[in-house]
Amino acid sequence: MAALTLSYDHLPFDQQQCFTYCGLFPEDFHFSSSQLMNLWIGLDILQCAGGNQTLEDVGLRNINDLVMHGFFKEKETDGRLYFVMDDLLHDLALKVASHECLTLHLSNAGSLYIPSGIRHLSIIIDDGNAMSAEKFKTELREPEMRMDVRHLQTLILFGEMDESCAKILGDLFSDASALRVLHLHETSYLAESILHNFSSFDQLRYLFIGTKVRGLMHRYSVLFKRLKCVRVLDLHGCKDLDNSAMVDICLMIKLKYLSLKQTQVTEIPPEISNLQKLETLDVSQTQISNIPPEIRKLQELKSLDIRQTQVKEIPKEVLQLPKLIHLHFGQSGSFGVKLPAGINQLESVQVMGTVDSRECSESAIKEISELTELRELEVVLYDKPEDMERNDKLLSSVGKSSNLKSLTIYGDSNPSDKLPSEYPNFPQLEKLKVAGRFVKVPGWIGQLSTLSTLVIRVCKVEANDLTIIGGLPCLRVLALELVAVPRKQVTITSSAGFARLEVFCFDCRVPWVSFQEKAMPNLKHLQLQLYRGPADKVPSGIMLLELLNTVILLYSSKYAASDSVFEAVAVVRENAASHANLIELSINGDTETFPSNIGADRCVAGTEFVNAGSEIEEV
Repeated sequence: MAALTLSYDHLPFDQQQCFTYCGLFPEDFHFSSSQLMNLWIGLDILQCAGGNQTLEDVGLRNINDLVMHGFFKEKETDGRLYFVMDDLLHDLALKVASHECLTLHLSNAGSLYIPSGIRHLSIIIDDGNAMSAEKFKTELREPEMRMDVRHLQTLILFGEMDESCAKILGDLFSDASALRVLHLHETSYLAESILHNFSSFDQLRYLFIGTKVRGLMHRYSVLFKRLKCVRVLDLHGCKDLDNSAMVDICLMIKLKYLSLKQTQVTEIPPEISNLQKLETLDVSQTQISNIPPEIRKLQELKSLDIRQTQVKEIPKEVLQLPKLIHLHFGQSGSFGVKLPAGINQLESVQVMGTVDSRECSESAIKEISELTELRELEVVLYDKPEDMERNDKLLSSVGKSSNLKSLTIYGDSNPSDKLPSEYPNFPQLEKLKVAGRFVKVPGWIGQLSTLSTLVIRVCKVEANDLTIIGGLPCLRVLALELVAVPRKQVTITSSAGFARLEVFCFDCRVPWVSFQEKAMPNLKHLQLQLYRGPADKVPSGIMLLELLNTVILLYSSKYAASDSVFEAVAVVRENAASHANLIELSINGDTETFPSNIGADRCVAGTEFVNAGSEIEEV
């Protein structure tokens, strides 16, 4: 704990706050990036430095820094990225903030001492009946446990309870007039039962209501009318929030963040123009089909998310949003939407997608190259012969974006080896993800001199393809997926290049890859995805990777009894045991360590690596 405390002490003050308040959530809680940022915004931790920077930008920077310093771990579940706190770090967060933060379980709350100075409280409801709540209410008012709820700034409730229990807790916290953050997580009760007795919401800045069942939102219009000062309203996943609530929500004129994601809302009313301070609007995964012209009046809007909706065309009024930085649309790889003429007017846009090559006019394709602030882009390409020219034109135009750092390509396609451009393509591109499928590795990839991460799915790979990729001078992370079973072994030679590659993830129906002597001279991390297949097509030459220290094998439980998986695991284990370095081998999360087979005087390769495995999707 002392070492962890020392690391914590070296964090900037705002990141210390970001970390400690996360201790209010249960152990092993899976935070999304938006949950973290909204909580921090509600607690007024995040501050913009100015310019085009948004609170979300500051939040993402803090998340990345906390991951980099080991305070959060990234974890992918069902294709979604989450952030998890280690149990020891969770304990540290509660310890360093124990003078003002407290997490307790309703079932044993009576055995705890609750300091009077507590300002941030979370309750895990593990016994959600009225008797437990009444006992908690009585005990909390005992002299030795007395907590003045009038000074409470944060209240977070987790777990299921009956309505009687909810009403008792509502009575208990009715005088919490200084409350700034209220988080009701996946409620199975009518949240109004908690909120009905609150004397005031004048200080409330953040409200999250997550309902797991229908029938719990029908009386919320009264509540919304009282939320005059709320800045963050997160209704993500409220099962029966519909259009009837929108009139009252549109009267919450101080809102800066509004999420209606995965609700039953099907229409954004013209009254959205009332929300003059709104900076983020998320209506993704709803049945909304149109964006009203009044959207142009949201002159502070910096982030608009209409992904996986029924919106087929970006209205021209969106072009009149001068501060728009994040513009998300389309169906996450299935198809994009039609772009209006004049897309180059979005001079502040840094993140955009998904741009559909079939939905882009010739003028829109050209205008994309003029988005000088663009940093991240997603596009959809197609594989019909008549699509090739348009695909190439779109990629060529995107390649002229002088500040583009990240490009994701969806759809199956066969791009040309050379793009039609009189300028150098992608001068600052650092990450390329081919989430669709290329027939082969196109030659223009070899010109990406700044590329450090490549995630690519191809039908086949030849020796020349490996030479193209291996010649990338800055490539550190490669995730290569072969869709078809190779007819011959994929052989990595010393002449293939890969001079700076540190992470290699190989995903193929057969792990038939061989490493020759001096191949991938800086490789530290190797990941192989295993499937059912011929048992004799196994990896080889792993012991020749000179700086290797980590090997990860992943396979589905349905392949666990497969002879091919059994044989591949045995071969890799044998290679690890005979390797000159200390090797950490992880097999579906179970880790074993193989000690170095040379004298202690030789240095063991470093253990730091980048986790690219989450980028690979099973065929």
